[in-house]
Amino acid sequence: MYEGLLEIFEKYGYYRESLRSLTLKGKDGAEQIANILAAFRKEPPKEIAGVEVVAIEDYLISKRTIVATGEEQTIDLPRSNVLKYHLANGSWFCLRPSGTEPKAKFYFGVRGTSLQESEELVAALENAVMAIVHQIVNV
Repeated sequence: MYEGLLEIFEKYGYYRESLRSLTLKGKDGAEQIANILAAFRKEPPKEIAGVEVVAIEDYLISKRTIVATGEEQTIDLPRSNVLKYHLANGSWFCLRPSGTEPKAKFYFGVRGTSLQESEELVAALENAVMAIVHQIVNV
């Protein structure tokens, strides 16, 4: 069974996902969480961890933007305060405020050619995004 799973990974890639949360309590925390999303909307990063951003999905306005052309596509899902960035290497990250806690949540997904590469890619993506977030909120 395990060998079969390894064959699948070798054929399709080693996918890795992770979640990071940033707790920001109180009224100031709620403002900081709003500021994080506002900053990513106002000045979206052109690259993350040295990898070009190719598309941005903003579920609040139901739009997917292809960065290179500016082409906009409609997202046919319920509106929500969520942003998702797609990178040229197939990686992605997503950010949103928690609906129940004083937290901003960050989701990451990558595909590597080995387990080690996928772990390195997700760590680099996490670190790059969180560095931007910490600049926004000065923590």
